[in-house]
Amino acid sequence: MIRTADAATIFLLFCLILFPAGSGIAQSRYLPQINRNFIVINKPEQKLRVFDKDACVIAEYDVAVGTNYGDKKSTGDCRTPEGVFTIKSIEASQDYHYDFNDGRGLVKGAYGPRFIRLTVPGNNSIGIHGTLPEHQSTIPGRASHGCIRMKNNDVLELCKYVHKGMKVVIIPDMTETQMLQP
Repeated sequence: MIRTADAATIFLLFCLILFPAGSGIAQSRYLPQINRNFIVINKPEQKLRVFDKDACVIAEYDVAVGTNYGDKKSTGDCRTPEGVFTIKSIEASQDYHYDFNDGRGLVKGAYGPRFIRLTVPGNNSIGIHGTLPEHQSTIPGRASHGCIRMKNNDVLELCKYVHKGMKVVIIPDMTETQMLQP
């Protein structure tokens, strides 16, 4: 289904107006590129949407985001960063290893078939990636250490739409006050 001007698009435009260049949220280089495709990751909905230059959704996927709420503050805090980022690289990751601290040691293929690395100030290890087959059932959900995890078939399909330099907007979680309101 193709939608225009949904909540994610409105949020993106709101960010560009509310957080001008130099604010740390929006980047000045981003403003002229509004006419290009972009990604919006909605943490509360646990959705990743690819938008075309006309702000129409051309692809939508379930994702897992950080287990902890809020913006990333440090490596290992299990939070997904919030704001506007750029795709730094698209990497084959089937041979990458990760230690889940579960007694298995380094596990090959922990990031699935692709790792889409994002430019996140102060952190070079945040990206959009696949997952182990036994972790696919945690998507959608709050199950990552800070990255955006996707089902392996979905991350391969997503790679058809993405390119180095593409903008990625990650919509913030609700505040604790908002979560407690009925």
